[in-house]
Amino acid sequence: MNLILENVTMPFGPLPAGHVEMADGRIAAVVPATDRPPKGRRLALDGALVFPGLINSHDHLAFNAFPPLGEGPYRNFLDWSRDIHRRFSQIIARVKQIPLPVRVGWGMLKNLLCGVTVVAHHGAWPAGASNRPIGLVAGSQSLHSLALERHWRWKLLFPELFAGGRREWPVVVHLAEGVDAARERELPQLVRWNWRRRPLIAVHGIALKPGQAGHLRALVWCPVSNLYLYGATAPVSQLKRETTILLGSDATLTGSWNFWEHLRQARALGQLDDQMLFQAVTASAARVWQLPGGHIAPGGPADLVVARRVKADPVEAFFALNPTDILLVMRSGRAVLWDAELDERMAALGYRAAAEGWLNLAGRKKWVALNVADLLRNTPPDLLPLPIAKAG
Repeated sequence: MNLILENVTMPFGPLPAGHVEMADGRIAAVVPATDRPPKGRRLALDGALVFPGLINSHDHLAFNAFPPLGEGPYRNFLDWSRDIHRRFSQIIARVKQIPLPVRVGWGMLKNLLCGVTVVAHHGAWPAGASNRPIGLVAGSQSLHSLALERHWRWKLLFPELFAGGRREWPVVVHLAEGVDAARERELPQLVRWNWRRRPLIAVHGIALKPGQAGHLRALVWCPVSNLYLYGATAPVSQLKRETTILLGSDATLTGSWNFWEHLRQARALGQLDDQMLFQAVTASAARVWQLPGGHIAPGGPADLVVARRVKADPVEAFFALNPTDILLVMRSGRAVLWDAELDERMAALGYRAAAEGWLNLAGRKKWVALNVADLLRNTPPDLLPLPIAKAG
């Protein structure tokens, strides 16, 4: 069965406005607004924004049940870790009592509410966490850091000996995360040991210097987390000439749950233009992670987000969005979120919403393909990481 998103605005193309047809989990056609929409089931959207599902290139899904912890600025992540375990040990212990699948569920929900359809989860997938309404980046090897990853040299050189890794997979590592001299030495050390020339993807890179990023397939920039912890962030305006820049949120442990605030913070720093910033969460991310999506084009996966148009200019409207403005999220052609504003229209098209997926977000009622009731039931009310409630 097909579905046509009728009369939508595309802030970054491929057309200014038009109709997008989906069929069998893929985009079947993109038609100009001046043409008649294709035949089939239609969802009239009256000029709402449509764009590819966002790709969050760095998160720790199980850490999204924590509030932001720490009072920086710190020199590096080691100082931060020691500080929060000393000062916030009770909060950390209470959050860890929440079942691991529930904590992962909060991470999934955080991303889904923001229109993220694929996330690069750092580390091994948590045991027992099975519900995945959004996609996970596969085919990479996570190392925590040069300071904390045991046997990182062996894992870099012989990944096939560790949890089924492969030499051709990129190595993803927290690198140069801090402002001290030891962090400045990390990339040269990693490059020196990488004699098998494996692709390297660095996360954070605050202490990187111009001329170093050419050793990387990509740098995942996390400006909100960086500024919160260290009062500094990577010199992206210079490093973008040497490698691809992607955007990551990190977990709520070090920043806002709202991915749109991360986009706005990155934009406010002025280190990437709007097109590069958009691509950092769509096409560039898809290319680096070797994903098929990241754009709106026939044949591509139907990972699409529809959002309320909150400003006249489409680009300004995109960067002004918040989770409350998200109307519909499609993952491989499957509806995984919709706003109550669309509920009657979705029902008329044959979509059904399970009761346990309804929630209230700042006065907006939304349905998600997750058991929200279970998350709320298994999380103490004073530890809820997102501003949601059970829908009345």
